[in-house]
Amino acid sequence: MSALPLQSEPYLRSRAVEIIVRVAMNRHGAWELTVTDEPTRIVCQTLADAKRRARAIAGKRPSELIIRDAYHRLVEHERFGIACGHHE
Repeated sequence: MSALPLQSEPYLRSRAVEIIVRVAMNRHGAWELTVTDEPTRIVCQTLADAKRRARAIAGKRPSELIIRDAYHRLVEHERFGIACGHHE
């Protein structure tokens, strides 16, 4: 899978989205999961664990999941519970 170039994210957010869940590597080399309406960050040792936890959070309500690689390139973008493309 090739990564998409780094771009700003405002175009990703739609009115139907309640939250944006992001996964990216932090400066310490761990994978960090953030949610727009929560002040805390979840730190995971592996990308697989971060993805699993992010999908569990994103799947609970209308949201977008944005995953970036270690170079901050967009590698995954999914929408959950949004009328134009409901994800099951």
